Amino acid sequence: MTCTALASLCCLLALPAPGQEDATLRELIRKLDDADFQTREDAFHELVRLGAKALPLLKEAADTSDSTEVKLRAADAIRAIDLAVKVAGVYREPHRITADFVETPLAQALEEIARQAGVRVEGAANVPDQTLTLKLEKATLFEALDRICATQTQLTWDHRCEGMVTFLKEKHALGPAVYGGPFRVRVAELTVTRKTDFSDTSMTAVVQLAADYERHLKPLARVEYQISKAIDDTGAELHVSKLSAVEPPALGGGAAVVIMGLGGAAAEREGGFTIKGFRPAAARLALLTGCATFSFPLEYSDVTFTAPATGDRQEAGEFLFKITVQSGRYVELEIARSKAAEPVCQEEIDRRLDTESFVAVDTNGKEHRPESVLPSGTDAIVIGPGGVEHKLRYRVTFGSLRLRDAKQLRFRFIDRTIEKAVPFEFRDVEWP
Repeated sequence: MTCTALASLCCLLALPAPGQEDATLRELIRKLDDADFQTREDAFHELVRLGAKALPLLKEAADTSDSTEVKLRAADAIRAIDLAVKVAGVYREPHRITADFVETPLAQALEEIARQAGVRVEGAANVPDQTLTLKLEKATLFEALDRICATQTQLTWDHRCEGMVTFLKEKHALGPAVYGGPFRVRVAELTVTRKTDFSDTSMTAVVQLAADYERHLKPLARVEYQISKAIDDTGAELHVSKLSAVEPPALGGGAAVVIMGLGGAAAEREGGFTIKGFRPAAARLALLTGCATFSFPLEYSDVTFTAPATGDRQEAGEFLFKITVQSGRYVELEIARSKAAEPVCQEEIDRRLDTESFVAVDTNGKEHRPESVLPSGTDAIVIGPGGVEHKLRYRVTFGSLRLRDAKQLRFRFIDRTIEKAVPFEFRDVEWP
C-alpha cells in the first residue's frame, strides 16, 4: 500500500460512520430534556456548533417529539444555526499576522503580510529598496500596514478594491488609530477654537472620527459613534455632544464634513463631536474613549410602489411606508410603525433604510438612481388619550427622471441586522 493510500485510509477511519453520527446527534437531542439544566445547555450549544449536519434531526425533533422542552430547544437551535449561517455570509474575523522581520527587505515583508492576510499587492514599484526590522504578533492587516508605512517617509497604502492592497509613493498621514478585528477607528480631524473676553478664555474642540473596514465586508454605510469619556491634560472631565446636522462643522474653513475611510465607509456627520469644558491651560486631549458600531444586514424586505402616486402605501415588517408628496423630481416617503404604540426612532431608520437600493424605473424600463435620500422632518400626531403616532419623512430626489413618468419605485428595508462594536481609547491627542 502506498503512503498516499495509507493516509487516505487513516482519514476515513477517523471519520465517524453515518450511523454513529446519527446516534451522537440523537443522544444530544435526548439530553435537551435532561433533568440537569447544565446538561441541557451543553447539549444545546453542541448541536448549534455542529450546524447544518444537525438540522434534519433537529427539525424532526421540533415537529414530532413528545417533550415540550425538546421541541422548544430544538426550535431554538434551528434558529441559532440559521442565524450563524447568515452571519457567516456577511462577517468573518480577519486573518491575523504574526511575523518577526529582522533586516528584511521591505518588499519581501509586505509580500509576507499580504500572504498571511490573503490579499494581493499592487504598486510594488513604489516600495522603497530598504530593509525593515519589526515584530508583529497577531496583528490585523490595517495595523500591520500602518506600522510599516509609519517607518517610511514616502509610503502609504490603499484598500479600496476587495482582495487588493495598493502601495503609493506618498506620505502616510494617519492620526491616532485603534484596531479591532477587521476595523480601524481613527481621529480624522481635530480643531480647537479659543474665545477670549474681558473676564475669561474658553475653548471648544471639534473632533471628527472616521472608521474603515476590510473590503471583503459589506456593512451598512452608516457607522454609529458614541464617546463615553473625554478628559483634558489638566484632569478636567469634558462635556461631549454630537455635531448636529445644522451646526457649522468648524472644519476646512466651513466646508461640509465628508471623510471617506479607506474601506469606503463614509464617516460623515455621525462621526463629529463638539467638546467643551477645557481649562485654559489645557494643551491636549489626555483621554477620549467610546465605541464605533458597524451594522451588517441579515434579512431584507423589498418595498415596491407600482406607478407610484401620492397616498400609496406599502408595509414591510412592522413599518408602514406612504408616499405623501410626489412633485417633479422628488418624492417624500412617510415612515411609521404599523402599530402606532411605539415611536419611530430616527437613528434606527437611518440604519435600516438601505438608501443605496433606491431605484425608479421609467416607462421604457430604464433604471434611475436618486441624487439624494435625506430625512426631511418628523411628525408626532395625537391619536387618542395617551396615544401619539410618530412619523418620519424622507425626501428622495431624482435628477434624471420626473416621478410622474415612473412606473415603479423600489427600495430595500432591513428587517434584521447584526452589530459589531469596536471600542476605542485615544490618549494624549495633541492640538493641531
